[in-house]
Amino acid sequence: MTAIGAPIMSATGTASVRQNRVTCSVTYKGTTVDLGVFDTWEGANITADNTKHRRGGMGPQVAIGGPVTIEDLTISRDYDLARDNKYAHWLSTAVGRGQVTATKKYLDANGDDYGDPIIITGILIGYNEPNSDSDSGDVAMFELVINPNGAVGGSASFNPGS
Repeated sequence: MTAIGAPIMSATGTASVRQNRVTCSVTYKGTTVDLGVFDTWEGANITADNTKHRRGGMGPQVAIGGPVTIEDLTISRDYDLARDNKYAHWLSTAVGRGQVTATKKYLDANGDDYGDPIIITGILIGYNEPNSDSDSGDVAMFELVINPNGAVGGSASFNPGS
C-alpha cells in the first residue's frame, strides 16, 4: 500500500519522470546558433495511417498499417530580451529554410540526464513572436515550429528483448 502523496515506484525502484530538458540549435545560411534550453515540447507524436482490408467472402478484417508520420513539433520558452531579441530577425528569415535539431532529455531526480535522448531534425516552419496584451501580466513566450525529417533519433540499436 502506498501513502497518499508518495511517489509511485516502478519495479526498478525509481519514481515516474517529471519534466524534461529541451535544447535546440538552428542552422541557416552556414551559421549554426545554439539557442539553449527551452521550456516546452509539444507534438512530434508518431502516428501511422489506419489501413484495413476485408477479404472477399465475408472474411475477417485485416489490419495492414500504413506509412508513419511524425507530427510537427512546437517548442517554446519565455522571451528574454537579452538572450532572444538578437535572434528574432534571423529566425524570421530562416523560416522555411533553416535546419533545426531539437533534443529532449529525460532527467532523473538529481537533474542528471537519464537514458537516450529523443532527437528531432527538420525544417523550421514557424517562428512565433510573443503575444502582446497591455492588460496581461502573463510571461511573454515565443515558439519555434519544426517539420520533422525521417525517423526520431536516439538509440537505433535498442532491443526490447535484451
